[in-house]
Amino acid sequence: MANGTVRAVLLGAILVTLFASTSMLTGAYRAARHSRGLALFGEGEALAGSGQAEAAASRLREALSLEPNQAAYRAALAKALLDGGSWAEAESHLEELSEDDPTDGDVNLMLARVAAHDGRDADAVTLYQRAIYGHWLPKSAGRTQARWELVDLLTRAGRGKQAVAELLQLASDPGADAATRSRAGNVLLERGDARDAADVFGQLAAEHPHDGDIWTALANAKFAAGDFAAARDAYTTALRWDSSDRPPLVRRLAVTNTVIALDPSEVRLSAAQRHGRMRALAERVLALVERCAGGADRLAGEAATLAASTRQWLARPRPQEGDTPEALRLLEDLWRAAQPLCRGQKPDEAAAALMARLAK
Repeated sequence: MANGTVRAVLLGAILVTLFASTSMLTGAYRAARHSRGLALFGEGEALAGSGQAEAAASRLREALSLEPNQAAYRAALAKALLDGGSWAEAESHLEELSEDDPTDGDVNLMLARVAAHDGRDADAVTLYQRAIYGHWLPKSAGRTQARWELVDLLTRAGRGKQAVAELLQLASDPGADAATRSRAGNVLLERGDARDAADVFGQLAAEHPHDGDIWTALANAKFAAGDFAAARDAYTTALRWDSSDRPPLVRRLAVTNTVIALDPSEVRLSAAQRHGRMRALAERVLALVERCAGGADRLAGEAATLAASTRQWLARPRPQEGDTPEALRLLEDLWRAAQPLCRGQKPDEAAAALMARLAK
């Protein structure tokens, strides 16, 4: 073999050896970086779990510097930064993650929180919607949480109809548990959307017929909606299944029965019965309004004029033809005029509830 050939063979062998050694060293270096990154990631997650957001972010930054392409490290860092109040830095990491996967529900939820914090409501609404309809891990509660946060944002922004639509979505979601749907129903009721709340609890009651809390919630919603007969039935059923909350339920049922007994709009009443109920209701409403004002002598303006007319009607010795509708219109006007006086007060819950329905 010629000397040149020998030298070429030797050189090749040396290069192969060097390449193999370099590859082994590079692999070992990468393995070490990966191992160190995993360790730092674990430390960061543990610190985040214990509420130490700044320390967690420090570990996770270091982990990400070792392995910049690890999306899990970047997402964990963004969460720690949000927890620590570093909104701008968190957003930069989240935007990078969003570029890689615009459908990531968790990333869009965090971006929505940043936008909401910054007062960019329109952007936040869009991002919450992307989070709701994005991809989530199985059994994740993130989609539901995103919708709740969207409801809060829409409510604060004065977009009540959209908030109600989102609440109804929460209540009708086939994957939502009873607790989530009940919460949606209660929020609807708090907002004054009693009929929608009653629909939610009616469905839940059909699915959970032995749950006293659900029947109580349904009864409260029916009462608020002015459907007093249905409220009475629901309170009665609640008493059957809830032995721990009997005194309040008994009281609510008694109030409901009083409302029903006072209601002059019941279609099956005779003229005499209707007039009798009208008088009883007028006496209670008049007394209620005077108590709201702090005394009859403290009524003024329209409320005082209407109260005087109500007293005159009550002073009539006997029923007159057509006077029940007249009295009802008079009471409705008195009730509306007295609202500023009675705001925040419930001196006669039965009369107040009935007038609220009759005055609609």
